[in-house]
Amino acid sequence: MTAEYGASQHNFSVSNGTEWSIGMGEGNPSRISDTTPPFKGSELSKRVSGGTVYVNAYSDIEAPETVGGGTAGSVGSVLSVGQSVSYAGGGNSFTFMVRQDGFGCIGSSICAGQSLNINNFQARRNSDGNWEILALPAGVMSVGGGTTMMTPDTDYLAGGVWLFVPDNATRAADYVFGAFVDGSDPFDQTNLVALQGTATYEGAATGVYSEKTAESTSIGFFDGAVELTADFGDASGLGTISGSITDFEVDGENRDGTLNLGTATLGSQNNGFFEGAVTGSDNEYSYVGNWGGQFFGNGESDGRPGSVGGTFGGSSTDDVINFVGAFGAYKQ
Repeated sequence: MTAEYGASQHNFSVSNGTEWSIGMGEGNPSRISDTTPPFKGSELSKRVSGGTVYVNAYSDIEAPETVGGGTAGSVGSVLSVGQSVSYAGGGNSFTFMVRQDGFGCIGSSICAGQSLNINNFQARRNSDGNWEILALPAGVMSVGGGTTMMTPDTDYLAGGVWLFVPDNATRAADYVFGAFVDGSDPFDQTNLVALQGTATYEGAATGVYSEKTAESTSIGFFDGAVELTADFGDASGLGTISGSITDFEVDGENRDGTLNLGTATLGSQNNGFFEGAVTGSDNEYSYVGNWGGQFFGNGESDGRPGSVGGTFGGSSTDDVINFVGAFGAYKQ
C-alpha cells in the first residue's frame, strides 16, 4: 500500500502482487466515518479479473508541512486561468500554468485537458474550470513570486483489509479476505541492539470476519483498540513485545471480548519483524491464531521506534468464526 496527501485528503493505492490493484481514481472511493484519530480511511471497490475486490484502507499521513514566507502553492490550492505554480528542487524544476483555453501545462509541450501527473506533481481540472493541486514534490514552490518550503510527511502508517468476491460465488464461504500494513519509515534494525527499557504503544485495529451457521456463512467488519508493550531487553537480547486488542465494535455494535497478542521475540533481521500467538474470548467463543508486525519511525528523541504496525488472524476453537485484521499504534 502507498499513501499520499492530495486535494486536502488522503489518497491510497493498494495492490495484491499481480492479482489486483486499486486506487482512489478508479475504486469508487467513499470516506469511512468514525475512524480513530489520527487515522482516516476510504472504502474502495473495483471489478477485476474473476470478481470484485473491496478494500478498506487507512492512513495517518498528514498534509505537507509549510515552512517559510511568501505566497505559496500547497496541496488543495486552486489555480484559475492565467495563474501558475513553480517548483525548483532536487535537481528538477518546472512551472505549471493554466492557459486561457483551460488547459493545464508544464512548459510548452506537456498539457492536459482534465488532469496532469508528472514528477510527483498532480493537478485536476474541476467542474468550474479551475485546476486543483492534488500532490506536490518536496521542494521550493512559488505562486506569484512568493516562495515557501513544502515538506511531505515521511513517517506514516498505512493499512487495512480487503475482500474478494468471485464472480462464480454462490455463498459467502466462497469469498476471500486478507489484511495488510505498511509504513514509510521502517525502523533501522541495527538500532535495536542498543535499546533498553520499555515503551508502550496505543492505536487502532480493524478487520473482517466470517461466521458460519448451519444454513450459511455471513461476512462482517470489526474495529478495536490496540495496546502493546515492548521490552527492549538488555545486552543479552533484543527483547519482546506483547499486547491486546479490546473495545470491539462489530458491525457497528459494541461487543465484549479481548484478543491477547502473546509475547513475541523481536527478530534479529529485516527491520525488527516479530510474530507470536493469539488467544482470546468473548461471551460466546474462545479464539486462537497468530499475529505479527514491524517497528517504524526512526525520529524519536529516545531512539526507540515511534510506531508499530502489523496484522493478526485466527478462528474460534470450534471454527465458527474466522477473522483477519490490521493494527497501527504509536509510542506514548
